[in-house]
Amino acid sequence: MPRKLAWDRDETVVEQAEQDMVAQDDRSVAPSLDSGRQEIGLFRPFGFSDADEIKRRARERARQKPEAYNVHDCYYKTGFIQKVAKHAYFENVTLAVIVVNAIWIAIDADENPAETLLDAKWPFVFADVSFFSYFLLELIIRFLAFERKCNCFKDGWFVFDTSLVTLYMFDPFIITLAVAASGGAKIDLPTSVLRLFRLARLSRP
Repeated sequence: MPRKLAWDRDETVVEQAEQDMVAQDDRSVAPSLDSGRQEIGLFRPFGFSDADEIKRRARERARQKPEAYNVHDCYYKTGFIQKVAKHAYFENVTLAVIVVNAIWIAIDADENPAETLLDAKWPFVFADVSFFSYFLLELIIRFLAFERKCNCFKDGWFVFDTSLVTLYMFDPFIITLAVAASGGAKIDLPTSVLRLFRLARLSRP
């Protein structure tokens, strides 16, 4: 019986020694594993911890991407003028008038020999007055629709259309007034070239 107790005690000592050796090995391996994890972390793309983190960052950047510019965002949110300026019919009618005006410019160049409205036949005078009146009215409506009027000068198409309407006012109206004021004296200006600039309105989206 004492021999059995001694044998059991020896087995217990051996098992304890084996457990101590395993624990010591674990402690020696743990630092190398930690350093390995750190080294692997250095080579992870973008420095993110895992794929979910990469997806989350990508979604955040997508949400922070600025929206495309839309001039309607600069208009009033309520009111009759802004409603007209935003309406699809208003834009479509304006586009149709631009196309008809481009056709009329070709007709005017072939059939109207007059250099000013003073010498032009009434259909040509009526057409110029009608087209200019519509383009001026359209520009005024768009200007009044802006909530902050200074934003209209930041809108490229508004500035572009304003330049063309100003050019349209210069030729033929201001030139006609200048000729009338000078008693009918001829003004040497390339009016036919100036009228061709109106075709640039066809480039509007």
